[in-house]
Amino acid sequence: MNSKFVKPCKTRQEVLQNVPKGMYKQDWEWLVKEYFLSESFQKMSSTNTQNRSLKSMPHRTGSKPFRQLAYEMGGKDGQPPDFASMFFETRKKGDHIVDLDAIEKYDEICEVVREDSSLSNIQLVEKCFGPQRHDHVFGHGKGVRPKNVRGPIASKQELHHENATLREKMNNMESEFKAFKELMLKNLPPNAQVNASASNTIEGAQAIGEEQ
Repeated sequence: MNSKFVKPCKTRQEVLQNVPKGMYKQDWEWLVKEYFLSESFQKMSSTNTQNRSLKSMPHRTGSKPFRQLAYEMGGKDGQPPDFASMFFETRKKGDHIVDLDAIEKYDEICEVVREDSSLSNIQLVEKCFGPQRHDHVFGHGKGVRPKNVRGPIASKQELHHENATLREKMNNMESEFKAFKELMLKNLPPNAQVNASASNTIEGAQAIGEEQ
């Protein structure tokens, strides 16, 4: 019913009006509101759609674990492969990906990377395949959980400390630059000091004018 009477409709009103033959309108409205359009059903439907899409692009690594493949692709040297490379390597047959769904998904992954190359592996996975289960991450093999890929999340206290440290470093650099500038001015010939002082005065006045 969902695929025939709900999904083809673009709006909620269209769904309510698309009553199956032989069903009372009030019964259909109840079914739509309480079931088909409920949050729990939508979540289940999304999960099922995702699972079906994954079955249409199975990996082709045989019995070789993904971890071993990642190790061979650079992990042993401390440079594990990115998600796009792992997806291609685990879905290819020979030198090419042959499954149409896998080809389209690989193109999508590459496009997302081109748009934002700063995404981490877990961010890329979730952007292309949706939220991951607590006990599995697509494309990383059995036993790998999101927290294993995501890594530790810094606490607010750690972030606050890091920000304070950065501010302190910036203040120190500013103080050192100011002291260096004053030292340079002291070592200049008298005429040069006057010119430099006048230049600083003009620059300061210009800055004040811009602020106003």
